Amino acid sequence: NGRAVFEGLVASLAPNSTLSLTFTTSLLEGVTANTTVALRPCLHGEVQALGSAVCTVCPFGYFSWVPGEETCHACPEGAVCAGGDHIAAQWGYWRFNNTPGVCSTGDYD
Repeated sequence: NGRAVFEGLVASLAPNSTLSLTFTTSLLEGVTANTTVALRPCLHGEVQALGSAVCTVCPFGYFSWVPGEETCHACPEGAVCAGGDHIAAQWGYWRFNNTPGVCSTGDYD
């Protein structure tokens, strides 16, 4: 019926890499099927520890704005970090254009 099942087939690759597969069968000599599997890169809010083959979402209290960084950054004072790339200024604080520092209250020009 044109269908094959490969139970237990596992490939562990680094993010943003590709895997080329060639399938053959002993039933039809000379017949092959080629395919390429592309893994996505780490996204905003995900880090890739040195030597790791997985992207990990930054936990609550940490953030990352650079996809694939090795470590998450601790939430700065005056901010709330819900994990991933989610960071918001607490009431009475502000931040400018997604800069990592959070300023205290006051008049800023």
